[in-house]
Amino acid sequence: MIIQEKTMLGFNQDEYLTSAREIIAARKQAETVADDIYQSGCSALFFASVGGSLAPMMAINEFAKELTSVPVYLEQAAELIHRGHKKLNKDA
Repeated sequence: MIIQEKTMLGFNQDEYLTSAREIIAARKQAETVADDIYQSGCSALFFASVGGSLAPMMAINEFAKELTSVPVYLEQAAELIHRGHKKLNKDA
């Protein structure tokens, strides 16, 4: 039996692993920032993004909704600027 190795087009394993290590290394800092935001009495949390950044933000948004009682919103940046949001205020 001959087994052929398959490769994914455009996939760079070194880049992927480097990115994963950087994300893991930033966890403590992200947790500290999140705790500071929560302790400040934040009324809502907004993630604003555009284009290709929107897809990863969807996953982050879902995690945030699971982990906090603070309302969490994901918006396209231009739409948020153009039409606003009733929950977007100085405390959000």
